[in-house]
Amino acid sequence: MRAVLTLHSVDPSGSVISITAEQLDSLLDAILGSGHAIVSLPELLRTPGVPDRIALSFDDGLASVAEEAFPLLARRGLPAAVFVVTDHVGQDNLWPSQPANIPRLPTMGWGELEALRDAGWEIGSHTATHPDPRSLSRRAGEDEIGRAQRTLTERLGQP
Repeated sequence: MRAVLTLHSVDPSGSVISITAEQLDSLLDAILGSGHAIVSLPELLRTPGVPDRIALSFDDGLASVAEEAFPLLARRGLPAAVFVVTDHVGQDNLWPSQPANIPRLPTMGWGELEALRDAGWEIGSHTATHPDPRSLSRRAGEDEIGRAQRTLTERLGQP
């Protein structure tokens, strides 16, 4: 099996976007125990014919990823990717498209993103403001993505 496993927050809130640190730890053990390798997202994409590989990604750039997920993965020497809402770095996840049942959670700051980058994590764009893509024109969508990529390049030295 080949897959990209996408998570959001690592916290005890019980939210639909959350997994506890204990659950993540067990999940990592189960993946590795099944004979699958956890590889970086670029590695997974570069090797389409190689089976038994899973890439981990975290959407939205929530602070719990740096606080909880990063140490669990670092202890095992595992890579991951985080996709950041660039206009909300160092703030929270209360963007206009956020459903009411999602708890207000802090996002990572630029220092935390730099630390993840320096540890080998992929840092990618999850748009600038996290709009509902169904509400965007093609031009507005391109502007969202372009602005986020420019911000990542300016702040982290990579798109």
